[in-house]
Formats: sequence, structure tokens, C-alpha cells
Amino acid sequence: MRLRLDPLLLDYPDRLPLADPQLSLVAEAEHLPLSSGTVDACICFNALDHMREPRAALAEVHRVLRPGGALLVMVHSFPSWLLPLLWADRLHPHHWTHAAAADLLASRFRVERAVRVRRSFGVPPARLRYPSVWKYVAGQLILSISYFTAFRDVPLAR
Repeated sequence: MRLRLDPLLLDYPDRLPLADPQLSLVAEAEHLPLSSGTVDACICFNALDHMREPRAALAEVHRVLRPGGALLVMVHSFPSWLLPLLWADRLHPHHWTHAAAADLLASRFRVERAVRVRRSFGVPPARLRYPSVWKYVAGQLILSISYFTAFRDVPLAR
């Protein structure tokens, strides 16, 4: 069974047909309405940087994942010198370097794979004459995408 969780799900009624409404929950990741240890895998793509409390959300994901359950994460990552300049980005209240995102996940999960890929916007040369395109040119110089595969460890037998 797949379950879709989004606190803004009802704000986008055109997206509801993408998922069975009975398998969709309007909830925040910081307060998952799921029983502990009942989820096999959680996919969190481009979401942690939008949350109010990413650490609390990861604690909830840890709680609902079964032992051995997988967490797949994608976040945008930046060079450390740029982070102080991103304070005005209200849509993304959190920003990380690749290493900081890895450390955040490692505080609760066993991170088995961490890959950073330079973000490319594929700007055609003919479009470079438009000033609005230059933000994408600059963006691909500084923006990366970090992918992580992590697991909730299985408790040791006593």
C-alpha cells in the first residue's frame, strides 16, 4: 500500500486524482497519524527544506518506519559560503550543505548512500539573451541536489 501525505493536499484539488483519496492524508510530517513501526519505506523528495521542523519530522519518520525500513531523501544543497545569504527565502526556511544534510540524517538513521549531483538547468545558448534566464545560469553554478538512502537500524537482540 502506498500512502500520500501532504499538509497542503486540499489546497491543490487538481492533484487529488493522482492518488486514491482514501490513501491520502492531510498531515504534517512533524505529526504523522500512523502507528509506530508500520511503514516499510518513506520517500521525502524536495520536502525537508519546506518543513517547519525537519528534525521533528525525521523523528516521526523514524518512529513510523519498521526496523530495517528505508528512507529516501532528496534535498537541494548549497556551498557553505552561500547559506547566510539565503535567509530571505521564505519558501525554503532550511538550507543545508551536502555534509550538513548527511549529518542531519545520520542523527537518526544509518545512511548507506549519499550522492551530490550538480544541478543543471540546460539553458539553450539562444536563451542567454534574456535577462530572466541568467538566474538559472547562476543557479547551476551553486546549486546541487543531494540524494540519500538511509535505513532505520534493526534493534540488536538481547
